[in-house]
Parts: sequence; structure tokens; C-alpha cells
Amino acid sequence: MVSLEAIASGRPVITFVSSEYAEYTDFPLKDADTEDKIVDAILGSDAKLWQKEYAYLEKNHKPESVVKKMLNLYRRVIH
Repeated sequence: MVSLEAIASGRPVITFVSSEYAEYTDFPLKDADTEDKIVDAILGSDAKLWQKEYAYLEKNHKPESVVKKMLNLYRRVIH
């Protein structure tokens, strides 16, 4: 959650997001799991990275998106 809050506050975030999970395919920075990858991510971070991260945040975590996902889950459980 801290990463999402940082992105929402206008800060680019370097974090580990696994490309194994389909829900993260749109996240612009994935698999930063070694020192070299982390260094490369830090050196390559700029406003464009934050813009891509913010677009991901808006698409997947804005209240309307979360509510839609939750309603779909509830519908599947009920039916």
C-alpha cells in the first residue's frame, strides 16, 4: 500500500512487482529483484515512469475500479 500512496503523491516508485501475476501486466516496472536491476531502475526513473505508474494506479485502484472488481467477485460467489 505504501507504494500506491507514493505514486498517488507524485513520486515514482521502485518496487518488486512479479510478472507472474496477470493483474500486474500493466505495471510499468516489474521484476526488480536484484541489485543491478534496482540500480538500473533508479537510474532510469523519470517523470515518464511516474506517469505510467499513475496511469496504472488510476486504472486499477481508483474507487470505481475496485468497486467494480468487488461486485464481480460477489456475483461469482453468489451464482
